[in-house]
Amino acid sequence: MKRYLSLGLSLLLLCGCTSTVSTVTDPPDSSPSPTPLVLAEGVVPLEQALAESRELDLQDSVNLKFLPGLEVECSDTVYQGQVMQLGDFADKYSDTLLHWWVPDEVWDDACLTPQEEQMNLYPLGPTYEDENGWYADVWCTGSVIYARDDGKALHFSQSDYDHVGTYALFSPDTNTQDSYPVEGGTLTIAQAAQLGNEFANEWCALTDYPLELRVEYIQVYDRGDGTYFFHLDYQSFLNQVPLSNIMDRRGGPDYFLYVVYSSMRGLISSVDGLSYWGGGTGGVTPYEVTPCAAILPLEDTIQRLSDKLSSYTAYEVQRVALEYRLTVDGTAQTPDQYRLTDEDGNLIPDVEVNSIGGSYQLYQLHPCWVFYMDMTLNQEVVCCVDARTGEVSLIDNRPVTGT
Repeated sequence: MKRYLSLGLSLLLLCGCTSTVSTVTDPPDSSPSPTPLVLAEGVVPLEQALAESRELDLQDSVNLKFLPGLEVECSDTVYQGQVMQLGDFADKYSDTLLHWWVPDEVWDDACLTPQEEQMNLYPLGPTYEDENGWYADVWCTGSVIYARDDGKALHFSQSDYDHVGTYALFSPDTNTQDSYPVEGGTLTIAQAAQLGNEFANEWCALTDYPLELRVEYIQVYDRGDGTYFFHLDYQSFLNQVPLSNIMDRRGGPDYFLYVVYSSMRGLISSVDGLSYWGGGTGGVTPYEVTPCAAILPLEDTIQRLSDKLSSYTAYEVQRVALEYRLTVDGTAQTPDQYRLTDEDGNLIPDVEVNSIGGSYQLYQLHPCWVFYMDMTLNQEVVCCVDARTGEVSLIDNRPVTGT
């Protein structure tokens, strides 16, 4: 389930993303100086902005209608600066994480392939796979792939099954008491979310993981035999602030600028819990961060957004959250940490193989107020307002009429 190393593909990707070409192989001390940040008019001290935003009575305008019961999501602290992709996660935790998933009574040393025997695969790490369906793969970048029973088959063939519905767990009008028969019994959406969150919490505790993982969406599929399965989509949080995971699927300006930080995915097909879990971009940890001195309060942000949007279209805002968007900002990997080689046998940094999400990748944090107008999975309409600069951008993933 890993990706094969492909230096040629990596170079092709770099050519398509000019912001990373000049920095991706530079040592940390030669990263380019960041562009000076110009704060927007109206920014106020961070603590004041957050307090005012939490207490704000959301009022409809000519083009913005707020869902009744909507609660603004913002943490106590918002950071600026750099975070780093985990680099030695598999080296530190693979033994713990492999044995946590694969029961001792079924473990067979002969089914384990150590990292050094599969250096042609990325992300790096060991893999356990037996003939009875137990699978565990630990990634250097801060993730895993776990599978058992029919979990792997269902995950990779879910498009073959009828999609019954999608539940956005952060929406106040989502009915989480809907229930579906699964193998061994029945589960509600709330119970499936609880199973997913408890699993993630236990997994994170094994490694003092730097992110919190929460189930964001649950998709329900009909197996056609009287039972269903749940596909869980997570979101990653850094100090209670979500890492933005919305992709601009139309390839607009944001597509090349911002990193889509995808989180874990899971699958539940029985009352016994998860049968597939993991993947995503992995984990990041603070590298050089400081609290933001000042940001735009939500009231000013809403006015900026309303002024930017057409007065002829009314948008229903279903969620408002202060999130981090990420941009690539070089690598922190030093030459003594290089472990991969190019076709000539020269040691190279991980980001030359995986240009976005490689170990030791550095990202800049961009705190943004994010307004979700349509939360249909993969068809989102989202407006982002940079909380420091006031820059407004729109992501509209709805199908184009006539296509």
